[in-house]
Amino acid sequence: MANKTISIPLEIWVKMKDIKDDLNQKSDSPVHWRETWKYLLETFENGLKNPQKATPPPPKVPKSPKNLKTISGSTKLKKPKLDMSEIDLSIPPPPMKKAIKIKLNSNQLEELTKKETTETKYILIECQICGNTPIMMPVPKDLVLTASEPVVDVSYIHGDPEHVLVAQLDHDFQVRRRRASWVVYEKDYHKI
Repeated sequence: MANKTISIPLEIWVKMKDIKDDLNQKSDSPVHWRETWKYLLETFENGLKNPQKATPPPPKVPKSPKNLKTISGSTKLKKPKLDMSEIDLSIPPPPMKKAIKIKLNSNQLEELTKKETTETKYILIECQICGNTPIMMPVPKDLVLTASEPVVDVSYIHGDPEHVLVAQLDHDFQVRRRRASWVVYEKDYHKI
């Protein structure tokens, strides 16, 4: 029999996770996905053969000894509850973009370190509108370090004529992507 690949929607995975959680609560040791699938297939087969007895017993899982002591002497830890973001769907996370590297001389490095304060980090970033010359962009440290997202967008207005430089920064202040755009002010076009 040839192997077939099927696509399972997220809603089905959520229901499968609920079934797996129920099986985990009924047994003393963790139930693996293989056993969950076997349980479902047996349920469907029994339902087709004998509709009155459509529910098979839960899968047999070897029992683990109770009250095992860990190395530190504490009792066995409880299983943590997983939320939707922790469900393993075997989908790899998207790869992070590589950090944009800028070559700088010792004078620029010294100037960067002098300007930096406890609240502000200065990063070197190239602006396409200014002619790809590296500029020192101030970034509030708190804005990046307290963000819940892994990559934070920070906009910086500079130049003459004014334009915006948007930098996507990691929590270690590495520039992952940058973009420059022109500024249009609302006040110039919507006068009351």
